[in-house]
Amino acid sequence: VGEEEPSQICSGLVPFMSAEDIEGQNVIVLANLKSRNLAGVPSHGMILCASDESHENVELLVCPEGAVPGERVKFGAWESEQSAPHSEN
Repeated sequence: VGEEEPSQICSGLVPFMSAEDIEGQNVIVLANLKSRNLAGVPSHGMILCASDESHENVELLVCPEGAVPGERVKFGAWESEQSAPHSEN
């Protein structure tokens, strides 16, 4: 998202989908998180997903058709103006 190199993101999605299911998808990512090591590997964000109440079925949140990387997305009928983006914590 506006960076020279792609950011690596680790997730706990292995029980629910393969890497091939995710690769090439235009997914929604929280990219302004502080980097964390997960299992000794640096992760620079979080892939957003949705699940059913039992957490047995998990699906990626994908961007609307035509969305471009870095664009803000909103869900439902959000009519209010969004505040300015916050700086990194």
